[in-house]
Amino acid sequence: MSAPQTVFVGGPIQYARLPGASHFDLRLRALLDGVHDVLRDAGHEVTSAHVAEDYGDGVVPTPDHVTTRDFTFARDCDVYVACLPMSDGRPYRSDGTHIELGWMSARGARCVIMWDREHADAYSFLVQGLPSVSPVVFVDLDDFFADPAILLGAIGDAAGRSAADLVTANAE
Repeated sequence: MSAPQTVFVGGPIQYARLPGASHFDLRLRALLDGVHDVLRDAGHEVTSAHVAEDYGDGVVPTPDHVTTRDFTFARDCDVYVACLPMSDGRPYRSDGTHIELGWMSARGARCVIMWDREHADAYSFLVQGLPSVSPVVFVDLDDFFADPAILLGAIGDAAGRSAADLVTANAE
């Protein structure tokens, strides 16, 4: 096992409260809880807006609070895990997750993007192309459900990539 790290886990919150329902999307919550459990069981410290906000069931924070908190999580983490599942045949809307991916790539920090590889073309070109400028590794959600430890391997794979090397290689 690698040394314990601080892992910031992001994913949909605002648009994960189902229309007409009083709760967070339970399938998405199960995914996020599974990611948190795998990371904690491996000894990593997990930061998560989902946990901080009790999946939207807690106190509703202000925009300034959310932005400051999540920016701090992004600045202080060793790796960012973005959970971007599909919903109704397209990627779940998650503006905040995409902003966090921007913060992380601007830092040259490691990211793991958990997505639906079979429908990769449904994701933004900026998400698809992020590995060309930042140390990003993709994990297919079906692969994660089959073997949750694959996430730990992806974090290790991202550690072996350097943003500076990526930018230099792409400029050639």
